[in-house]
Amino acid sequence: MAELVITLENFEQEVVNSDVPVLIDFWAEWCMPCRMVAPIIDELAKEYEGKIKVGKINVDEENELAMKFRIMSIPTIGLFKNGKMVDKIIGARPKADFVRFIEKHLNGGATQSEESDEVEITYDNFEEEVVNSDVPVLIDFWAEWCAPCRLVAPIIDELAKEYKGKIKVGKVNVDEENELAMQFRIMSIPTIGLFKNGKMVDKIIGARPKADFVKFIEKHLNN
Repeated sequence: MAELVITLENFEQEVVNSDVPVLIDFWAEWCMPCRMVAPIIDELAKEYEGKIKVGKINVDEENELAMKFRIMSIPTIGLFKNGKMVDKIIGARPKADFVRFIEKHLNGGATQSEESDEVEITYDNFEEEVVNSDVPVLIDFWAEWCAPCRLVAPIIDELAKEYKGKIKVGKVNVDEENELAMQFRIMSIPTIGLFKNGKMVDKIIGARPKADFVKFIEKHLNN
């Protein structure tokens, strides 16, 4: 087996000190989607041998690591560099999705740079990025498994570029940031919220055409 079992004891040696990126599969014995993903991860470990290291973390046995990296749903496949999780993909996916995910980072994170106009909002950076923002903040509350969220994502990305300097655009993954989702009473996703001084002053719910989001933003910019 080409994969490595990652534990709290060997995390520094195998992940922090690794000279190649580390792909970690956070899983559990009882998780059916994890079993679906496992053979794909095993194939990737063999195919990318020497380019990346592939490991597995059993969240039931390594609860401290699961909490440290805020693993709320499994399987979560995280990409680590220098011991930090720089990106992740959640849920059972076709192999092609994981290949794209890995290639993006092996090729210098080109896709990530394209998305750099959007900010990943977390509970930890909410005050800095949203409360203290000197422009309104448009936040897309989303999840990996949500098909309407995927429809909206490229529109939100376009808006981030077009309104750069006028508004800040962020994303909150509700599976990972459950506390924020509860705080703002997010019941359906995608919910696109408009924040001023850390307060959600308006929202638009569901997949909509781009024109609806433009009107929504312009209404607040012109107030």
